[in-house]
Amino acid sequence: MKSVWIGLLAFLAMATPAKADDTAQYWWTLTGDVKLDDNDSLNASVIIRSKPDTLEPGQRFLRVGFNHRLKNGLNLNAGYAHVTTLVDGAANPVQHRLSQGIGMQVGKLVGGAVDIRLQAEEIIIPGRREVGLRGRGRVRLIKPLNADGSIDVQFSDELIWSINSTDWGQKSGWTANRAGLALHFKLNNRIGLAPGYTWQLINRPTGPNRNDHVLGLTADVHF
Repeated sequence: MKSVWIGLLAFLAMATPAKADDTAQYWWTLTGDVKLDDNDSLNASVIIRSKPDTLEPGQRFLRVGFNHRLKNGLNLNAGYAHVTTLVDGAANPVQHRLSQGIGMQVGKLVGGAVDIRLQAEEIIIPGRREVGLRGRGRVRLIKPLNADGSIDVQFSDELIWSINSTDWGQKSGWTANRAGLALHFKLNNRIGLAPGYTWQLINRPTGPNRNDHVLGLTADVHF
């Protein structure tokens, strides 16, 4: 348990970058999956993200995906997300995001499991000619806190980078970094709940970086 608190203090110290605009946000997520067989599953998520410094919804994600587990422990996934940005007094911009990824567990650390995930992402905006290409890489530690594994703490860090520049404003290069801490409660065999905090640092080439402090709540359902 001592190692968890040391990690938490290091995480909080890391999440205080200088020269950035600070905002507070709130993210609510409902996610579920259904097993097709021992190796295949379907998943779906609804994500609502608030506008900065308010509880008012600012962005909505509707996401579906497919996951396939290989015999060597690798997980392959593909997905689609319909992303709507909610704008007061104007049309709400829409994005279509396709993703393909690979993930696997890579080892143990302080009594927990470490996994990684690498994803490619294509962003399509209706009426725009160019497709935005992005890459995402995440590392995560999941450490059980009790004997039956019904409570665990999760540390994660995700790097997002843009591969190309587009006519609708995407700039190539580092885009964002997300460092997250969550406490997951397995309420029963089908339902879980995870409150958490995410520090999101967004790179803005034409101005100061944006430093988002995000409080989140995720509910997960398994069939």
